[in-house]
Amino acid sequence: MDIRRAIASVEHFFAVDLWSINKTEQRSLRYMKKVLGTLVISVREFLRDGVSNRASALTYSTLLSCIPILAILFAITRGFGVSEISEHFLYDTLNAQPEVADYLMRFVDSYLEESRNGLFLGVGIIALLVTVVNLTSNIETAFNDIWEVRKPRTFYRKVTDYFSIFLLLPVFIVVSGGLSIFIGTMVREMHDYIILGSMIKFLIRFSPYLMSWLMFTGLYIFMPNTKVHFLPALISGIVAGTFYQLFQFLYINGQFALSKY
Repeated sequence: MDIRRAIASVEHFFAVDLWSINKTEQRSLRYMKKVLGTLVISVREFLRDGVSNRASALTYSTLLSCIPILAILFAITRGFGVSEISEHFLYDTLNAQPEVADYLMRFVDSYLEESRNGLFLGVGIIALLVTVVNLTSNIETAFNDIWEVRKPRTFYRKVTDYFSIFLLLPVFIVVSGGLSIFIGTMVREMHDYIILGSMIKFLIRFSPYLMSWLMFTGLYIFMPNTKVHFLPALISGIVAGTFYQLFQFLYINGQFALSKY
């Protein structure tokens, strides 16, 4: 009987008490209710929108579009003569699986080479454009559904906005790659300085989290076809970027543990 009463009180709390904030309550209690209510709404909307299924579908689309998108990025960076930095960024991102980075680079080089020859020049460029627009449109559709945005971007805005992203993305890669090279050089030069060397090493370990935070914050601001305030997008970006890095760490170490086992 006590168990039933406890279950009923918990159900009543989540159904009624959690959503009725009394100003006479302590500020800490009201704050805890707001945080808990936000978590409850997030979990409920996560399940209702089928975010796991959407993530699986977008993962499949991303895998199919990976080579064409990398081909566009490397074509842009090679056009500006900074391909070495973009390659360094790719190898740094896949530092736990260098053979995958080698495979991707061979595939991208072959893709770009075939796209330059004869009939494949026009067909290859069209295929690249269609792939980029299609993948980014799928991502926007998923974001709009989650944000409950009924009106997507027009085709003209899709083309202009999406390619603005892919023109700015190489700049982001070059800047981040250049910073990582600069910091690595600083570490080697300041190896004898205990305090500065420790600070630089901390910055190197912290930089993947910062990049993930910026990436997810930018996605949350730009992708939905509605105005998203910076502070909520930043908080969400920090949470998502941190979990992304943690799951990546667990996955990589899990793969090493399985291979050793």
